[in-house]
Amino acid sequence: MRPVSLSDVNATILFIQKISLSKFEELLEKVNAKINDTVLVPLMAKETILRATWERYKADTRLKNATFLKSFLQLLRPFIAGISKPILQSLPYWNVSCDDFKALVQGFNTGLAEMTLDTKAALEDWIFSYINATGVSCITNTSESGEWLVKNWEFINDLIKSVNLIQQKTNSSPISTTVIQNKTVGESLLNSIFGGLAPLFPVFKPENFTEWFEKRLPVLLSRITSFELASIPTNITCESYQAIMKGFNSVVNFTLPQIGDLYRFGKNILSQHIVLSGSECDADVRKDHELIQRKFMQSLKGLSFKSFLALNFSGFEILDLLTPQILSGLTVHSDALNDVDKISQIIDTLASKNFSDLIAYLTQFVADTKEMNVTAFQNATIRRLMLSKIMKLLEPFFPKLNTSNYVDLFQRKLFLLLPSITEKELATIPTNISCESYQAM
Repeated sequence: MRPVSLSDVNATILFIQKISLSKFEELLEKVNAKINDTVLVPLMAKETILRATWERYKADTRLKNATFLKSFLQLLRPFIAGISKPILQSLPYWNVSCDDFKALVQGFNTGLAEMTLDTKAALEDWIFSYINATGVSCITNTSESGEWLVKNWEFINDLIKSVNLIQQKTNSSPISTTVIQNKTVGESLLNSIFGGLAPLFPVFKPENFTEWFEKRLPVLLSRITSFELASIPTNITCESYQAIMKGFNSVVNFTLPQIGDLYRFGKNILSQHIVLSGSECDADVRKDHELIQRKFMQSLKGLSFKSFLALNFSGFEILDLLTPQILSGLTVHSDALNDVDKISQIIDTLASKNFSDLIAYLTQFVADTKEMNVTAFQNATIRRLMLSKIMKLLEPFFPKLNTSNYVDLFQRKLFLLLPSITEKELATIPTNISCESYQAM
């Protein structure tokens, strides 16, 4: 087939200019009905017809009507892949209403598979420039917007050069990078999409979760909150959970609260699966949860108890993940000092930790009680229980301690607990310690 020449373009423009609009639209309807596979129409022919059509219609006031625009774009379906940068540039953002924008995007969607890279780049620039210029509320502020985004996000997402966005390069698609990385925009888009997906989640299969969380949503997942996570049912299959977590595990810049939310989300789903099926998810699925768990534990290091409280965990549901410092805060700042079960849970958690962790706990315990002006225990039962359990934990290490260790333990770290010392606790201390160590005690 010979290439389309300038004379072909001019002839097409002339023909469309001469024919009446009603007859031309009838002709478009007939062509539309006959062409099911738009690939059969050469791309250059699409570009020519679309360019000629635009020349005839660009001043048509009916294009201001979103309903007409939507139906008109449907008539142009066989040729929409031929949209060009000059046509897009003739659509100034301030002259395109929100409804028109939605109609245009939905119309462009039909031709994505056949568009050239240059056309996709031009569309990406136009769509994100519109969002940047007019604000994201057009496509996020109603339930209908959420449904629209779900239908059209694949198209918009496919236009984004995800690698450049993730790597934060600015040498390609700078406008989409700017828009998507804007916190407010990203949060609004994700919230709206989840609003549209929420009614669908209960019937999603693993492949549906894969499609969304591994392919369509990664560029937005760094904006996830507990609100969006709460819209995902907890009774999904292990395979569905794995698909979701693969998407989340591809994100490297989660905040600590987000990691905490993801950990809680995963724990709820895995626990629910055990309740419903009587068995755990397999090891491969649990690995994805364990990855988030490791990130969570790593993020807790160096965190103050006050900052930990901001994560909305009680602490007792994740005792095994907490640092010695946070365990101390939980001891002093919760009601554990008046609750036998809770104080037992906290001290028993230390049994799985090493000597340095135990010392770190006691060091922080001294600092926390001093800050709270605690000079004596009001609850002798709790004091006795704490001392008994801690001395039992220290027992294997006593033979290795030197005099300075005994000074530190008995004159500083255990000072508040020592009024409850009994023969049982004393029996945990070796009798062959040095005179200096004995004197220190």
